[in-house]
Amino acid sequence: MIFDYFLLDTVDRNLVREGNNNLVKRADELWVFGAVSDGVLAEIELAKSLKKNIRYFKIIKSKDIVEIEKNEVDMEEETEKFFDKL
Repeated sequence: MIFDYFLLDTVDRNLVREGNNNLVKRADELWVFGAVSDGVLAEIELAKSLKKNIRYFKIIKSKDIVEIEKNEVDMEEETEKFFDKL
């Protein structure tokens, strides 16, 4: 999500989700960094429905970013059961 933590709850969460979805719709492809949360999973599903290319990245020691394969993606605990949706 580009609008981190729902802008500290200063803006309606649905507006933030709508903004993120609009960015996904306009983008050429979706880049996913770090562990996949439920919100990121929703963005992945949207990108897939729009036939967008999805690339996955891992952040190492807060400064190195490497592209990884889909099967190497980390999932947050609540999304682990949805790994097949990547």
